[in-house]
Amino acid sequence: MKIYRGFTLPELLFTLAIAGLLGLIAAPSFLSTGEAAGASAAAGNIHRALQHARTLAKMQARRLYICGSDNGSECNKEWGKMMLLFEDKNDDKLPDSDELVQKYLINARHSVIQTRLGFGKKLFSYNNLGRVDLTGSFLVCAADHSPEPVRKITWNATGRPYVLKTATKVAAHSDMTCSG
Repeated sequence: MKIYRGFTLPELLFTLAIAGLLGLIAAPSFLSTGEAAGASAAAGNIHRALQHARTLAKMQARRLYICGSDNGSECNKEWGKMMLLFEDKNDDKLPDSDELVQKYLINARHSVIQTRLGFGKKLFSYNNLGRVDLTGSFLVCAADHSPEPVRKITWNATGRPYVLKTATKVAAHSDMTCSG
């Protein structure tokens, strides 16, 4: 008599059905993890851009302006695509082609970025000592509209950017929220 090794068709179908159900249950969790990772990467890009801008202003001993941009040539309140660093030689608060120092790609496809700058301004500056003219913060939220923020980047008058990573710390230091 032969002894067959292996699984029968009903056993295989049952195993595949269980695996499919587990996949359906776990998929939303994996998707939100990906969104949170994308938002975390955008927050890291913002933090590095602010650190670099501050360092350049101090090293070159000049006032440098930083603003959000959606097209790479003019300032607007769209901080999620890129940031422009420029020296405003003609004092018009606009980045002319000969004034542009650096473009920082933020690439916040998987996140929503809320900005709080003093008096609704769309740019701020670092002076030759690396200090800022106004304080502010960025709240980075996952694009899935989760109420919990992923990161908060804030800076004080010294210009040094800080990152708050956990939702508890962010909520304790902010009246900004991700929902609505």
